[in-house]
Amino acid sequence: MTVSSTAGHLAFLPFKTRNAIADTLFYNVAALNREEIEDLVDLPLRDREGTIIVVSPSGSDKPIRHYWNVWQMIAVERETIAGAALAGCGSSALGTAALCRDVADGIGGDVAGIVTGYGLTDLVSEGLGGWFFFGGIDRFKHRLDLAIDRWTNGRLPSLAGTEAFDRPAVSLPLSDVGAVMDLLRAASGYLPNLRWLVGHSKGNAIIDFALERYVTELRGTASPLFDDLEVVTLSAVVALPEEFRRVHQVIGSIDSFGRLNSRLDVEHETVDNAWHHLNRALPAHLDAVKVIQEIAATPRVPGRNAREMNGSGLSAGLLVGGHVE
Repeated sequence: MTVSSTAGHLAFLPFKTRNAIADTLFYNVAALNREEIEDLVDLPLRDREGTIIVVSPSGSDKPIRHYWNVWQMIAVERETIAGAALAGCGSSALGTAALCRDVADGIGGDVAGIVTGYGLTDLVSEGLGGWFFFGGIDRFKHRLDLAIDRWTNGRLPSLAGTEAFDRPAVSLPLSDVGAVMDLLRAASGYLPNLRWLVGHSKGNAIIDFALERYVTELRGTASPLFDDLEVVTLSAVVALPEEFRRVHQVIGSIDSFGRLNSRLDVEHETVDNAWHHLNRALPAHLDAVKVIQEIAATPRVPGRNAREMNGSGLSAGLLVGGHVE
């Protein structure tokens, strides 16, 4: 059975079972040790949509840490967070942790993973097929997220400012989009070492939606994130706001699933003979660690997406106004 046919069958399984299997299929779960995997699988509802898990690079003696929301995480991890990540296909804590481990190994620092599954709005998207048809369904889901976020923000203490640290430790998480928004709002004042925002598959759609909201919220005001934040999307190409200048969109040359849900007219880079998954134990994988390491090692040059591509299986060329195929 091929990877693509297996993914097709997953769409018809109960969503919790499907997500656990999909995480193992699509992500580099082998990068997690046995204790980490058992911890994530045994208590899946602890890590619901919008909650945060913090993952350190391989070989670290730090366990995976769990937080209800961004502000609780900041109270403990303020100086340690170097990146943030959002998984896609599996949409559970296991896939999120596996993606975070890849990103942490790529950048050499701790990564905050925003869990994108098991929230209230998943009842809508899962009922319509969930991650498998994320192109249209997630756009509706994120608009529902936005409505819920606006409703709750009108009834809870503000999340934008130092008063957020006075919120009770048991305060519930909001949506995945809301968590990304909190992360962006906090970045300049409370997360001084945050330099990376990485998504995979439908996680890219969440990032796109949140960045658009962030730009709109600023109402023309400049943000240090526009020049400092390295935004990396893997396995799906989205139309990110042009204000963000450090953008790297990467997709596999045989990733028909990702391409079906992508804006291929947007600048992107192609990895030869790679499909949608990041699981290095399977053939035709996209190696997230290698891609991120190359981005980190490449000197920055002026212009959005403009950098010399060398090694790691990526297509060679200088991206200045189109995409490399």
